[in-house]
Amino acid sequence: MDAEGLKWWTARQSPCPVCGGASVPVVLDMQDGETYEAVRVGLASLGGCGLGGARNSHQCTQCGTLWSEVAVS
Repeated sequence: MDAEGLKWWTARQSPCPVCGGASVPVVLDMQDGETYEAVRVGLASLGGCGLGGARNSHQCTQCGTLWSEVAVS
């Protein structure tokens, strides 16, 4: 992953509303190599099926909490 890609994924991290730990975005699909690499190195989390709309957009890397950024904003 190049520096620009790393910056893009890192900018999508936000604090967990439960424990304050770092979170990563939840992705539903890994169509490209950069997304695959982000999941592989822990900059993103692979979510489940997106049918019906994704409910959770972030996952805490410390406590595992899943939440939607829209819901906590």
